Amino acid sequence: MLNFKISLPFLSFVREQIPFREKLLGNQCTEAIMFNAQDLFGSHWEMTWKNIAEATYYFSPSNVTFHFPVNNSNYCDDRVILDKLKESYQRACDLGLAGIVVHSNCIRDIGDWSEVSLPDLRKRVADTLHQVKNSVENSQNTWLSLENMIIMDNFGKEIDPLFLYADDFQVLDESIGVVLDLCHFFYTVTVSHMLLDGRLDKKHYPNVRPCAYGDIKKFKSIRHCHFAAFRGIAIPFTEQHCREGMLPEEGDIDENLYYEALSYLNKKFSGHLVLEIQEDDYAIKSRSRLLIKKINEL
Repeated sequence: MLNFKISLPFLSFVREQIPFREKLLGNQCTEAIMFNAQDLFGSHWEMTWKNIAEATYYFSPSNVTFHFPVNNSNYCDDRVILDKLKESYQRACDLGLAGIVVHSNCIRDIGDWSEVSLPDLRKRVADTLHQVKNSVENSQNTWLSLENMIIMDNFGKEIDPLFLYADDFQVLDESIGVVLDLCHFFYTVTVSHMLLDGRLDKKHYPNVRPCAYGDIKKFKSIRHCHFAAFRGIAIPFTEQHCREGMLPEEGDIDENLYYEALSYLNKKFSGHLVLEIQEDDYAIKSRSRLLIKKINEL
């Protein structure tokens, strides 16, 4: 029996992607995802919250989450973006959503990290998120949680290396939770092994340390999870890229590692597990349906 709840995502302003049909197959929750800062304004913003309100009616508020955008969404340096994050959290609390997912959103070109103090910037992100959390009264039932990033972006051009490993999250207090993205973490572990073995050039990676796939057990205060596999390793300044959103059997590492991780989470975690699977048609989600079936069988 599953302890966690399976969740399927939809592009926040596209109603046709809300997984109404999949509820009958074992999907219990949904996550409204926004990718770009431009969608925080105008008709996309209005439609996003209309769709989220409809999703709360169908799934119940505690089974709905919102994923704040990553691209061009630096809430530490841009007051307009910060205000939108605060507004998002206020709206989520007003609707009774389970929570809001954020990334650190400090993406920069690879070469721009050479003179950046990771501990100082990590602290700025933590302080800003605490400010957002404290901007809403009576927010106990709606979490605000930070997702672990991937050690290198999919095209080897830009990175956000602040929050990769469990130790990076120690700067947060218990008011901010952790979103554990298994695809991101397993990719980070795989690349870290290659870096420490000398198979990749460390000069492009400002945050590298020894780690293992089983280190998911070191993450504390996990409120939410994302699940998918990866294929390919992104090599900076080459045409070798990484692809996320794969099914475990399509990935580069042993699929059993993913299912062992799910088994562990099922014993320790009772939140939402979002299946971030690439689809040919996001209104139908046929590949995600296959994964839901396999997870329930396991």
